[in-house]
Amino acid sequence: MDYVRKTYGVSVKRGQRIAFELSGERRLGTVTGATHYVRVRFDGQQHSVNIHPKDAGLNYTPPEGRSDG
Repeated sequence: MDYVRKTYGVSVKRGQRIAFELSGERRLGTVTGATHYVRVRFDGQQHSVNIHPKDAGLNYTPPEGRSDG
């Protein structure tokens, strides 16, 4: 995760809650790791997916009313 933090200047941690919006659909998930991309497991899914750390739809701040743990 150090690579992602240093290269893209984002504050990301394993276990952090995120929101991701694509084509008007908002999905919530949890960061499971990072290499050159952030690995996210969306709620209700078994597997994680890669998302570019600077993707415009990726919000690292937990949604209101939800905890980040």
